[in-house]
Amino acid sequence: FDKIYQYDPLGWVSNRGYGNNTAWFANVFTASGPEALQAVSFYAGAPGATYTIEVWTGGTGGNPRSGTSAMAPLEGTLAVPGYHTVRLATPVPLAPGTRFAVVVRLTTPGYNFPIPAETPYAGYSDKATAAADQSYVGNDGTAWTDLVAASANTNVCLKAFTTSSTVTPTPTPTTTVTPTVTHAP
Repeated sequence: FDKIYQYDPLGWVSNRGYGNNTAWFANVFTASGPEALQAVSFYAGAPGATYTIEVWTGGTGGNPRSGTSAMAPLEGTLAVPGYHTVRLATPVPLAPGTRFAVVVRLTTPGYNFPIPAETPYAGYSDKATAAADQSYVGNDGTAWTDLVAASANTNVCLKAFTTSSTVTPTPTPTTTVTPTVTHAP
């Protein structure tokens, strides 16, 4: 990959949840150049976790699932807990300045804290920072909470990987006319 979009450079420090093993989380980014979103990564805290990944473009603050759905939802299962990178079935093209949201619905069987987060922790990740309109969490994919409003300097651990995407013009075919010479007998 050429670029990584992330708000959690210090990594997985804590988990959040809503009292059950399923939750939604999202990060909102802005593309810095012509790019193609190729993969996303996140942590799962239990074996057999199932996920659904969505990508939305052009949305507004407060709802990462606003705007335009940029791909069909991608579903899968993670056999083991830990950090996972999931390649998208089809890359998502991003123009410079495009606001895009990566949204994950994660179910962690037997573990009621499915949302991985980076948060300040004394002596370990005390330099963690976060700003409004970066990370969102929710229990149903409809109502969203800006995570920094609920927990200062906290972001979800969710990364987006892109490759540079430059438009190469398709050559226009040219026709060369070759004269035919005929001789009279």
